[in-house]
Amino acid sequence: GGGAEIWLEGVNTGAMSADGKPISGLPSQQANIVLKVSAKKINISTSGDDTILDLSPSGGSIVISPDGISLVGFEPDEIEMKWQTVE
Repeated sequence: GGGAEIWLEGVNTGAMSADGKPISGLPSQQANIVLKVSAKKINISTSGDDTILDLSPSGGSIVISPDGISLVGFEPDEIEMKWQTVE
């Protein structure tokens, strides 16, 4: 339903989690992640060393911390991985 496509480019998948669970069993360590959500507005805030992107109206959040990126409140079918093949 409309809005922006959100791309996280060149993410180190070893440092990714979704709803607190590590994303594992991945074919490579580098991926582009496309969030297929309805995002008409993105609120960006910080908390300590974390940067938080809250998406509305979908309600999901992207938390970027020194340890990696975590996705909160997304359905599995809203997260699409595009693998970067290593030559």
